Amino acid sequence: MSDTPEQQQDQEQQTKQYRIAIRRPVTMAMLFLTIVVFGWRSYQHLPINLMPDISYPTLTVRTEYEGAAPEDVEKLVTRPLEEMLAIVSGMVEISSISSPSLSEIILEFTWGTDMNVAQQDVRDRLDLFDPPREVTEKPVILRYDPTLDPVMRIAITPGAGEGNPNTPRSGEDERAALIAIRDAVERHLKSDLEAEKGIAQVTVKGGQEEEIEILVDAMRLKSLGLSLQHIVEGLAQQNINLSGGRLQEGKTEFLVRTLNEFRSVEEIGASIITTPGGQQLRLSDVADVFMGTKDRQSIVRINGREAVAIDLFKEGDANTVRMCNTVKDLLGFPRERGFFERLQQSVARSVMQSGAIPSRGQRSQRPQTEEMQFRTRTLLDRLPKDVELTIISDQSRFIIGSIKEVQNATLVGGGLALLVLFLFLRELKSTLIIGVSIPISVIAVFVPMFSRGISLNIMSLGGLALGVGMLVDNSIVVLESIFRCKEEGDDVLDAAERGTREVAGAVTASTLTTVAVFFPVAFVEGIAGQLFGDLAMTVTFSLLASLFVALFLIPLIASRKAVALRSQQEVVWILRAWHESREEGGRGPVGALLHLVPLGVKYIGEYAAGAARETFGPSLAAIKNAPEKNTFTGWLAAVAACVFMPLLAALYLCQMALRAVATLLTTLLFAFCLIIMAVILIARVAMRIILWAPLYAFDLAFNTLRYAYGVLLEHSLRFRPIILLVVLGLAIHAGYLMAGLGRELIPPMNQGEFGIRMEARAGTRLEETEQRARQIEEVVREMPVVDSVTVEIGQERGGGETGRGENVARFTILLKDPKKNALIQ
Repeated sequence: MSDTPEQQQDQEQQTKQYRIAIRRPVTMAMLFLTIVVFGWRSYQHLPINLMPDISYPTLTVRTEYEGAAPEDVEKLVTRPLEEMLAIVSGMVEISSISSPSLSEIILEFTWGTDMNVAQQDVRDRLDLFDPPREVTEKPVILRYDPTLDPVMRIAITPGAGEGNPNTPRSGEDERAALIAIRDAVERHLKSDLEAEKGIAQVTVKGGQEEEIEILVDAMRLKSLGLSLQHIVEGLAQQNINLSGGRLQEGKTEFLVRTLNEFRSVEEIGASIITTPGGQQLRLSDVADVFMGTKDRQSIVRINGREAVAIDLFKEGDANTVRMCNTVKDLLGFPRERGFFERLQQSVARSVMQSGAIPSRGQRSQRPQTEEMQFRTRTLLDRLPKDVELTIISDQSRFIIGSIKEVQNATLVGGGLALLVLFLFLRELKSTLIIGVSIPISVIAVFVPMFSRGISLNIMSLGGLALGVGMLVDNSIVVLESIFRCKEEGDDVLDAAERGTREVAGAVTASTLTTVAVFFPVAFVEGIAGQLFGDLAMTVTFSLLASLFVALFLIPLIASRKAVALRSQQEVVWILRAWHESREEGGRGPVGALLHLVPLGVKYIGEYAAGAARETFGPSLAAIKNAPEKNTFTGWLAAVAACVFMPLLAALYLCQMALRAVATLLTTLLFAFCLIIMAVILIARVAMRIILWAPLYAFDLAFNTLRYAYGVLLEHSLRFRPIILLVVLGLAIHAGYLMAGLGRELIPPMNQGEFGIRMEARAGTRLEETEQRARQIEEVVREMPVVDSVTVEIGQERGGGETGRGENVARFTILLKDPKKNALIQ
């Protein structure tokens, strides 16, 4: 039954869009080249993270109440705040933790709540709170976000003492070293690191901090009729830094300040205190003034040695891997030391050659010399001498390892897909066509990923790996349709048009059906939507890219005619070409090819020969005919010929040399083509010999399996009730097994490290918690699989982690061989 005119018109309209891709190969090639370029640039700018950005709808209100017991904290702070915050809109649950000197209230909101608005509502309610007089600090609102966990933690320990290098310092030397390290980190290292791009915050833990302590003799103070308030007021009056206004003198204006600040411990001890009776005495007469240390809020130890820890937090859109590499470069770890040494030498040579380095302009107001010294000098120089730096944790290591594993899985999956295609198609050209479609589709996915702000993480790369297996489906269907049309007698271009048109509807429908399954996952609310949204969007983008490639790139490549000569004709073809190039100067296609390179040299030689013939021939004729003519003109021509004879000889020799060069280049080009042809012939024979046994084994196994399937299908149709009962029994058994399976959002990942949390009874002092933690640390360090143990006891004031205090210790344990010792966790 022939098609109606309406159906033919519809088919013609459908073929028109594919005809553009086939009939205009240059335009389509430039389009796909543009996609590849933009995709590669987008890939270079994609941030690299471990997991997608996850934001829990929770807020924590923290209030510090120094010196208060948990009961007082609950009664005076926690309960009043809970009553005020209970009416905040969008909140579904409120809970609290009252610990010594600290109150924490956790607010949970519905998914989809604008946390910025919720945070502002909570802040407005907190402004109405009237805390007790002892509460000097305002409540702090903390927004929990897993991405705010430190991406890198570094420990700085004092160097080993004299004698045994494995024995740490002790006593006053240890205390002085920790004070110096903490001071250097707070003054220099912290600000330098925070100035780097991608680093949002740097927090310092552990170590010791100096402070001036005044121990008053209570009995002496009482005998003089003084109180502590007199001493406080006296010190405040003598330690001033006040603005004194402005002073104008002529056209100049000065800012006046009253400055009288203490600069040393001796000045404080020498300050004057006046008794109620008018007697003046020095502070050192009634008190001991000395440099001491602050009460410790946290203690950090690594492998039994006390240290100062640095936690680095990244900005929201920063590249974790790039940020960690920048920190390691600046701190001058062993792998990066050589780079900085070479860079310093390069800068030094530039300064010696030019005498000065030009300024960078708007980048900084500092001279370029100082800027280059700052960039090339490792920040380790800002720390005291004889210190050791250790990376406690580094998310970039696990991120790089995880991404490499996913990338390798993607490459292996694509390679196996091509191998299976070759085993079934047995045609290298078709396999290569499909192989070209895979990387182009993958690279094209990076463009919408970049525009949507999707980072390279485990989920997005997992979706990309999942999409690679689906990429070849559309291409195989279109390619098979095109070759079927060729077998039916269509021309190459007509086969590409008709073959694509016939399966375009089915391919589009199947792709959109799969997209309809994954795309709605991106709009799921809750943690699942945030976690699996990147996977769903990546699969969707890869499927749409594969559809575009299958409908436009595959027909374009399949419609190109390839020149393939059979091995029986190649030798005769080459010999004929060589004969033509030697005898006829390059007639025929191969001869033209062989003479393409020396064409310019040959042209110069022919031009020189022509010039020689035009000049040299008439000159010789003039010499020959001069005596016979015996005329003035003839003799003049003969004299001119003799004068220009050397020039004519040089031109002749040049023409002969150029002709020899042209012949040599032609011979070399012919030899190169002959070698290429021989390599192709040898490769064909070798591939047939190598692949014969595997292909034969595959055919044997596949034919056996196909025969067994036919026999099994025949017996299954004979015993239908038994087959149905077996399938039903297997389904029931699978359901029973599924009920016993565990359920979790994310499977455990082996990062080569794990943590232990130790919590003592509320109210336990920091020193007591340290003693208990030391016992656990010694047991863990004795395990042969443990590489290092880091212990953090307590928490610095203003820390962002909830549920931490002087009674809590956290252990970070690194394994020597993460893959081998994964079960230890």
